[in-house]
Amino acid sequence: EFARTFAHSLQPADERLLDYLLTRMTELRRRRQAFFLFANLYDVHAPYAPANDSLMRPWRSAAGAVENLLAPYALSRLGQHRYLRPGFHLSEPVRVMLAGRYRRAVELMDAKLSRFFGELQGRGLLDETVVVLVSDHGEGFGEHGLYLHDGSLYETHLRVPLSVFLPTGECGAVDDVVSTRDLFGFVERATRGATPRFSETLVDGEYRAGNAMAMAQHFHYPRVPDALPVYRANQFAAVGARYKLMVRGGETMLFDLVADPDEMSPLPVSWRDAVAAVTGEHLTAATAIRDYGAAAA
Repeated sequence: EFARTFAHSLQPADERLLDYLLTRMTELRRRRQAFFLFANLYDVHAPYAPANDSLMRPWRSAAGAVENLLAPYALSRLGQHRYLRPGFHLSEPVRVMLAGRYRRAVELMDAKLSRFFGELQGRGLLDETVVVLVSDHGEGFGEHGLYLHDGSLYETHLRVPLSVFLPTGECGAVDDVVSTRDLFGFVERATRGATPRFSETLVDGEYRAGNAMAMAQHFHYPRVPDALPVYRANQFAAVGARYKLMVRGGETMLFDLVADPDEMSPLPVSWRDAVAAVTGEHLTAATAIRDYGAAAA
């Protein structure tokens, strides 16, 4: 029974979920009833479904047949956090195949969301509705020797899409550093009255200017006792406009995300200088790093 349920949970289902959301939003709008809906879209997770209705590529092509045979083997190799253990290796063709499946799943998600927002627009459901689209994590395909989304606070896993759709209709791309932790305050403000007030939230430029730093923690998995020592330590990161501080066990690293976007060459600086680089000597931000980093340690 467990195997059947688990296998069913892997099937692509986001189209049906988005259709359900449209139905619920239409019903609630017709009743003039305020609502908060949360949906977890899953088709871009492993095993990265390459079609809207199947985990398989078409068998009629040689490339499709090879992928269909390789994918279960490759994904099973990533199971039980094996990539955190010593000696793990995945061949380049297998890595490229998995990354290709992921890109295809993202393309399909783009199309699903395009249709979803088109329906929202056509039904007038965006006139009084705030919509937040965000990812909970990125995905690794061999960067820093990591896969899936464990054991890492690198940008591969921390930098995610975030789109906020406001009834006011204003639009634009923002390249400022923001934290998904700030979404709670934004949603709380959005529920106030018929005309939501968005000042002092992440969509407010002045707020972003005063909070131009994001912090994250990653706690190690005690159930992987044979993981490499570097993954048996708690991790902490603080990301600024250009510099990023990362602490892993007793190791402190500072990355210049402009000169070194792949985070391959940590700069040889002290903890004090690293904090100053990330915060721009902002005292409140430096204190936050100290307190937050201590909690992670």
